[in-house]
Amino acid sequence: MITCGFIITRYILRVQDIDYKLKTITVRSGKGAKDRITTFPSSITPFLEEHLSKVRHIHENDLAQGYGEVYMPYALIRKYAKGAKEWAWQYVFPSTTMNLYPCPRTGGHGVPSPLDDLDC
Repeated sequence: MITCGFIITRYILRVQDIDYKLKTITVRSGKGAKDRITTFPSSITPFLEEHLSKVRHIHENDLAQGYGEVYMPYALIRKYAKGAKEWAWQYVFPSTTMNLYPCPRTGGHGVPSPLDDLDC
């Protein structure tokens, strides 16, 4: 899927990467392992908010069942011990399947990357 000038299936977008005020999306670790910022039109804001509302509901249900963790990049899991369960770190487009095997790094269970190429 191509939108806002980049292919979203190639990148992992997290909730905190969307800035509604500036109408921007921060694409982390893009080409050349650099972060990039792209804009999005105001017309998609209601659709994006509706989508994230559904994702948040799923996330809250996952947390109630003892799941809902996401992969935290680099050493951030030590800095933000509970970050893997926080809403801001959740994927905008999460995988449709639950990872029922514990992450070897954290021991937690959660939603795998939408790209399914991470080890947690």
